[in-house]
Amino acid sequence: MKWLLASLLFIAPLAFAAEAPKSADKPSAAAEGDLWIHDYNEALKLAAKEKKPILILFTGSDWCHYCKLLEKNVLSKQDFKDWAKKNVVLFIADFPQKKKLPAAEAEQNEKLSNEFKIQGYPTIVIADSKGKSQGEPDFDSSGTPAAFIQVMEAMIKAKK
Repeated sequence: MKWLLASLLFIAPLAFAAEAPKSADKPSAAAEGDLWIHDYNEALKLAAKEKKPILILFTGSDWCHYCKLLEKNVLSKQDFKDWAKKNVVLFIADFPQKKKLPAAEAEQNEKLSNEFKIQGYPTIVIADSKGKSQGEPDFDSSGTPAAFIQVMEAMIKAKK
């Protein structure tokens, strides 16, 4: 009996560890929605209220190499987050392969991808509060937050 109890105490933690999510399956900071809005209508309303453009991120958060680089090098950094809070409304249209989005969100993202004619990931679109594209900035996924912000600001200023 003691042998059985000892075996269970040893095996039980291993069984639970096998069920723990792998770090690769962990959603990115952008996908977690700390600053990112997942409802496009909500983003439009907030952009109109705050008189800010919308930075739309089209991403494959759990499979796209360059999307992960952008997240790691720019989007997760405090400099970017501070800038974004002051200057844009952040909206994310995610196209994950491993996790399943709610049906309404997946449908919304697919519609937006078609509307903005998205060809690949990551793609960023700057849109006004009515949802009209102001352009797609050219950026380096492996760059710095400062360089990324400079590109975003140049595009936003050019469209004012």
